[in-house]
Amino acid sequence: MNYSIESTEQAIERPGDYQEQKKYYSGKQKIHTLKNQFIVFPGGEDIVHISIGQLGKTGDITPFRKNRQNLDAKQRVLGDKAYIGEEFITTPYQKPKEAGLSDI
Repeated sequence: MNYSIESTEQAIERPGDYQEQKKYYSGKQKIHTLKNQFIVFPGGEDIVHISIGQLGKTGDITPFRKNRQNLDAKQRVLGDKAYIGEEFITTPYQKPKEAGLSDI
């Protein structure tokens, strides 16, 4: 049985200090955020691991890499395209376009 992994961002009030603002600013969301990550059994039956309160500018794959020692090394994880390149995570792939007359 594979796990599923998902990350989400939670908006926070903008910090007063400029250096703190830079740490929490999410370029993707264009606001200040905390990143939370959940690893669950398929269908959300049970929670396996939660990582909360990461800096907003942190990539989705970073919290997983910091916490993967908590998972069985043989266990496979299903994730979205944000996790491409991680050997323990199976990600979707796009079917290549068929060569057409416009490609000649």
